[in-house]
Amino acid sequence: MRNWYELLPWLVLAFSLPVAYFVWSAERTAETNVHQNKFVYELNEVSNQFFNQLNQYEQSLYAIKGFFDSSTYVSEAEFDAFVSEILHSKFSNGLNKIGFVKFVNPLEPDTFNRADSKYRWEIAQLDKQSNHAPVLYIVEQGNEQQSKSIDDAFENQIVRRGLEFAAAHNQVVLLHDVNWPASSADCECLTMVMPLFNPPIGNGNKRGKTHTRVVDGWVFLQINLKTVFESVLKNNNTQAIRFSLYKGAAETTESLLYESSSDVRENQGILPRFFAKQQVEFLEQKWTMLARSLPAFEKKLNYKQSTILGISGLLLAIALTTVMYLAIARISALDSLRHVNKRLKFSDDRWRFALEGSGDGIWDWDIESDYVVYSKYWKQMLGYEEDEIGSTLDEWQSRIHPEDYASVMEKLNASLKGEHRNYSLECRFQCKDSSWKWVLSRGMVVNRNEQGEPLRMVGTNTDISQLKQSEEMVWQHANFDALTGLPNRRMLHARLEQELNKSNRTRKKLALMFLDLDDFKGVNDTLGHDYGDTLLKLAAERLVNLVYSQDVVARFGGDEFVILISELEKEKINDLDLIARKVLASLSQPFVLGNQKIFVSASIGITIFPDDSESIDELLKCVDQAMYASKNRGGNCFTYFTSAMQEEAIYRLHLSNDLREALNKNQLYIEYQPIVELETQQIYKCEALLRWEHPERGIVSPAEFIPIAENTRLINDIGGWVFKEAIKQCITWRKTIHKDFQVAINKSPVQFRNNDAINTDWLRILGDNKALNNAVVVEITEGLLLDASTEVEERLNEYRDNGVQVALDDFGTGYSSLAYLRKFDIDYLKIDQSFVASLESSNEDRVLCRAIVAMAHNLDMKVIAEGIENKQQCDILKSIGCDFGQGFYFSKSLLPEQFEAYVKEFK
Repeated sequence: MRNWYELLPWLVLAFSLPVAYFVWSAERTAETNVHQNKFVYELNEVSNQFFNQLNQYEQSLYAIKGFFDSSTYVSEAEFDAFVSEILHSKFSNGLNKIGFVKFVNPLEPDTFNRADSKYRWEIAQLDKQSNHAPVLYIVEQGNEQQSKSIDDAFENQIVRRGLEFAAAHNQVVLLHDVNWPASSADCECLTMVMPLFNPPIGNGNKRGKTHTRVVDGWVFLQINLKTVFESVLKNNNTQAIRFSLYKGAAETTESLLYESSSDVRENQGILPRFFAKQQVEFLEQKWTMLARSLPAFEKKLNYKQSTILGISGLLLAIALTTVMYLAIARISALDSLRHVNKRLKFSDDRWRFALEGSGDGIWDWDIESDYVVYSKYWKQMLGYEEDEIGSTLDEWQSRIHPEDYASVMEKLNASLKGEHRNYSLECRFQCKDSSWKWVLSRGMVVNRNEQGEPLRMVGTNTDISQLKQSEEMVWQHANFDALTGLPNRRMLHARLEQELNKSNRTRKKLALMFLDLDDFKGVNDTLGHDYGDTLLKLAAERLVNLVYSQDVVARFGGDEFVILISELEKEKINDLDLIARKVLASLSQPFVLGNQKIFVSASIGITIFPDDSESIDELLKCVDQAMYASKNRGGNCFTYFTSAMQEEAIYRLHLSNDLREALNKNQLYIEYQPIVELETQQIYKCEALLRWEHPERGIVSPAEFIPIAENTRLINDIGGWVFKEAIKQCITWRKTIHKDFQVAINKSPVQFRNNDAINTDWLRILGDNKALNNAVVVEITEGLLLDASTEVEERLNEYRDNGVQVALDDFGTGYSSLAYLRKFDIDYLKIDQSFVASLESSNEDRVLCRAIVAMAHNLDMKVIAEGIENKQQCDILKSIGCDFGQGFYFSKSLLPEQFEAYVKEFK
């Protein structure tokens, strides 16, 4: 009988063989997983770069939109020049063409402004009852000339729905399978479309400028999908992988947009070994990208390491069986197994991190050996080839910009010490060509020893250069005037704040010169806005040449400029006279516009800090008053701000004090102006108008005391009194005039804030009397909705819940927007009297009024026209469908007893 220990070698062999098999199997699986991770990584790289390219095209659309928004008129030549830069930029690979679709209304042929007879003939063929988009400008890749077409883009229903959706939602829309006119060749293309709106158009009143914005057309990009995709694949060198791009989530033949290559194995029914899918949502559309491995990719997978490991395990098992009594052999085998497990974990961690950071440059730092692995894309990002960068941390640190080095190392060391789990900051890295590239640098410690000392750190570098360029462009547009290149009002305010702080430190003065070009409106009206824009640019150049480098010339708006003169010594204050005369003399010189010489002058106001005021707002008020004093003197002169200009402010102060007692002394009363239903000629509405009879000054205009009441918050108490008086009168007239009589009450934006007690009182009165349902219409201005806070929105909803209707007063004179018409529940639009006043002579005003009425009716609103002065205006408004009217043609505002008598006589 054998001793029991003789069986030990066989027991060891029986135990060691399964262990060897397990190690071999684990290594083989790890090799397969690593290759799969590489495969998924390639898919992520291609997908990210493809959609980043599409995102760049979208940013190009926003750049073109900004180009249109920054100018009141864009010519074909300007359009061609601007988009040609985009087409020929290094980011335009696959961009076939850029075009502009002009939106036109055939009912208004004068707006076409074209002399081409063929063009007019084509326009004549269009349906006179519909809008069209017949004018199409296209700039193609490689074509220096702009092509034109008069094809109607609305004839293609796909295009039309896309254009209308983009205009309605004011967003970029992506169209598939659209072949635009004037194509040099057919292609499988995508089209990005963005709506453009008319720039603000002034009504000619410099101090009360009004603006409207309507859709003017669309700008579109046509993208060759194949070119873009093949460029991305070329950059990533992924010929061993087959990529397929589908529209939507379904992977069908009909939704297939692009396929990089074919695989002959499909005909043999052989499936690819590696497969991955990614779904991305871009521009509210879903995309699906599939990746299938080709034989070339699969050949890269070999099991050499696992085979070696398997054979080694078998030999080791035999060796353990033979020399099991040697302890050192056993220890060596265990160490070997621990080393293998460590390598497996290291490999898994590395590729997992690579997957998480796909699309970024990756670095992996073994701190103990000071060995760093840099990914291929990390090197390519800086312009280096694979073998041009070593494997030390210095390769990373030495390329950090000197100004950023300290902050980067501070973050790095804090992360190494464990003060922060990871770090992330923006910094600049030097490229191979010595240029600097902005990157987002991130890193974290992923392994520490038992003492907490860092062993391994990994990180990524993300190229954010384009983002920085976009931020710079946005900053430029936000702070500089697009026409003249001068600082705009925002930048002037920031510079003023800096200079005021400097003046307070240095005890030196500064001066503001505010100038307005005299008769500039005449240039626009007679020669057109193109000449006016040219004149503004030439005037800006002259002003810049007149001042020192430390001084600032800014365009304040329209034809108004501000000159900021800093670091004025006391004894040199008189030099301002010399500067002002130089400005007047320079601007008085003729401006050559085309073949004409134009003469203008300027009115200048001057204020000095800190003599006149110590705040920016007050300085601007002072210099504005001084400029208008020059205007009143006839122009072409300059005026210093003086204390005499404060008399008006003092008058307003006295008026404010008297207004505080006016309500208690019964000096305020209400008049009511009838609102006539134009179709039936009935009166069952009126507007309550506040009046003030001062014991000494007589009747004070509401234009004088209402702003004072708003500034002093007296408007809250006065508004509450007006509401109660108007409600009492409405109850009476519902019994004597009409059962549904309705009174409109103006409500200031100030009343919507910080007056909860008064507002609650309003709602209590309405809630206690059910007979007052729909008895009150609150009239608000567009400005309230434009910057509406949550508090304002809640207040309007409370009124709606208590049976109070809402009217939007002076519609068209502010920043009219369809957005707040959709957001808020508006019952009435009141057309401002400035549009009604010239209805008989102005075709433009008739068109605007007709458009307002049509829009309001489509939104289930009624329209009230203000300021009707004669029968012809009344008839025109009635013919275009206006619902109600008020004005002196019917009656001025009346006292209650006069109103009742008028209604009886009107019937």
